[in-house]
Amino acid sequence: MGEVFLYKQGIQVPVEQQYSQKLPGLIRFIRISDIVSSNEPPRFINYHGTNLIKPDDLFMVRYGNPGMISMGYSGVIANNLFRLIPKKNIYTLFFYFLLIFENKRLNLLGSNTTMPALSFKALDTFYVNFPEKLSEQKVIGSLLKKLDSLITLQQRKLELLKEIKKGLLQKMFADKSKFPILRFEGFHDEWEQCKLGELYSYHNGKAHEQNQRSSGKYELINLNSISVDGTLKSSGRYINHADEILRQNDLVMILSDIAHGTLLGRVAIIPQDNKYVLNQRVALLRPISKSENSNFMAPLINNNQRYFHKMGIGTSQLNISKSTVIESLWQIPKIKEQSVIGNFLQNIDHIIALQHQRLSKLDEIKKSLLQQMFI
Repeated sequence: MGEVFLYKQGIQVPVEQQYSQKLPGLIRFIRISDIVSSNEPPRFINYHGTNLIKPDDLFMVRYGNPGMISMGYSGVIANNLFRLIPKKNIYTLFFYFLLIFENKRLNLLGSNTTMPALSFKALDTFYVNFPEKLSEQKVIGSLLKKLDSLITLQQRKLELLKEIKKGLLQKMFADKSKFPILRFEGFHDEWEQCKLGELYSYHNGKAHEQNQRSSGKYELINLNSISVDGTLKSSGRYINHADEILRQNDLVMILSDIAHGTLLGRVAIIPQDNKYVLNQRVALLRPISKSENSNFMAPLINNNQRYFHKMGIGTSQLNISKSTVIESLWQIPKIKEQSVIGNFLQNIDHIIALQHQRLSKLDEIKKSLLQQMFI
């Protein structure tokens, strides 16, 4: 690396001299948080020096997470970052992906301290393989850039689909007025208020800690089985014998949450019979009537999860009781409207799941290309 690059560290700017708005005369101040978190709001500073970077300049993290590479910014980098200045004619986009590929090896160069740091001396002796022909660097770098752009586009599409679903959920369920804002044609009746216990029977899970295995006949539903978006995910734990086997369209609900309500009261739908068993601290909600539509009820509960968050008791761990669950009140339409809403939301979830798969496939393609295109 020392034969290819010079290094120039960023500058230190006190927090009180950083601004959250781009006022006249201010330029972007780039910090580690900007490149590791997409939700971090930008900062701006008053700067008239020459230590500036352009979008095609490479810069790297020196402290904390040493070796992380980035580019595509304009402004001034912070002092825990440093710029890589080419000594020879290279295609920086190629080296950007090359150094992403080498991130694990670069990270090992960091000192073994509380705050790992990357020394320029260590980086100088770090070996990388690259084609000397600039034309080959450009072909590889441009291809990977196009793939990155496609991944970004598909990620935005996924986020948009989730936002559309979120907006629909806020309008398709009735509030205290007993009428939803958005409704399918042909439905006009007011929704009725029911207790959850009138619609679903409640059963607590049982402890299976002594019988858990990494493989087996029945997959265990535990606190790690339900994701934030209400989908069922693998716990990786199994048992071979059980008294109560879950059925298709059963709901499972998280009763305890050490993350202070992030998942408290969250439910997921069991997709098929005779495959799952319930562990402790997760409840089974089984439809009392075959006509009850879990594809309607699950998003209704998850859209109003804040109710269970408010009802949670405890300090280090929040819990909800059986009575809290079965006595909770919900606005419910007639069965036919439940079915139409549930099927519609199920189709949206299917589209979102397909988009997740598409994005995962692109990530796999990129990972495979990085492994095959670099030595």
